[in-house]
Amino acid sequence: LGGEALEIRIIDEASLIDLNVADRGLLLALFLAVGAEDRDPDSLVDAILDWRDEDDLRLLNGAEDPDYDAAGRPYGAKDGPFDSVEELQQVLGFDRELYQALAPALTVSSGQASPGAEFAPPLVRAAVEGISLEEMRDRLQQEAEVLGDMPGPAGRGGPLYRIQVRWRAPGGAFRAMEALVRVQAGGLPPV
Repeated sequence: LGGEALEIRIIDEASLIDLNVADRGLLLALFLAVGAEDRDPDSLVDAILDWRDEDDLRLLNGAEDPDYDAAGRPYGAKDGPFDSVEELQQVLGFDRELYQALAPALTVSSGQASPGAEFAPPLVRAAVEGISLEEMRDRLQQEAEVLGDMPGPAGRGGPLYRIQVRWRAPGGAFRAMEALVRVQAGGLPPV
C-alpha cells in the first residue's frame, strides 16, 4: 500500500479458545499443548478461573485477593470476565513469555465454550485433541504432504473475525491496528 509492505491477518474468532467460557479441561489441555508442564498448569488454570468468577472463594490451586496481596500486586482477582486477552498478563503466575506463547490461541469475544477446529490455529487444534503443539505440527506437515494442493475447508467460518494490520517501520519497529468485524447475513450494512 503506497509502496509499503503490510501484513494483514484475518482470524476467525470462533476458532480460538475463549478465556471467559472455556472449561478447566480445555484450558489445562492448552497449557500441556504449549509445553508448560513445568509451570504448574493446575495453578495457572485455577488462577484464570478465580480471576473470571464472581466470588472470592479460592479454588484449590487458584488465586484470590489475599494471594495477589501476598505477591505484592496492588490489585486482586478481577472477579469478572476478561475484557481482553492482554489482561491475562495480570493473572497471578503469568509472565510475558507464557503470555506470548498462549495469546495467538485465545480470544474473549467468541462466547463459545469450544472452538471450531476447522479454521483453528495449530495450538488450538493441539489443545482440543489433547496432544502437544509439536505433535500437531508433525500431523499438519504429513497432511500437507498427502493432500498437496487440494483446496482447504469449504465455508467461511465466522461470523466474528479479527482483522489485524501491521506495518514494519524503518529500524524494525512496527505499528499495528486491529478491528473486530461481525458479518451479518442480510444486514445493511453486511458488517
